[in-house]
Amino acid sequence: MLDTNVCKVKCGDKEITIRIQRPNFESVEKAYREITREGANEFIKNYKLTHPETQEEVEQLSYAMAEARYKKISQVLLNFYNGDRTNRSNTCATRVSYALNNSTIPLDVIANKKRFA
Repeated sequence: MLDTNVCKVKCGDKEITIRIQRPNFESVEKAYREITREGANEFIKNYKLTHPETQEEVEQLSYAMAEARYKKISQVLLNFYNGDRTNRSNTCATRVSYALNNSTIPLDVIANKKRFA
């Protein structure tokens, strides 16, 4: 029986056993919290100061929070966001991607090759 982190994969007539390497959950959570906090304090502060009454006023605050998150990641992503703020203000997928990319993924390619060759 194979370890839960080990599986056999097949492509055409080739087959290999690989060890799946996943990030530590705590490191993913830490990075997710970090990017989620980006712009959140400003949103809360401005919400309390302005007491928005319309959906449009709340959306403007949300756009600013999304902008802070995109800006933290890269200028290219921020420029992309600014091209269509209305349809790109949902940062959920971006935050998950950031969390995974900034976690501690133990990529050990050499160990995989030696152990399962």
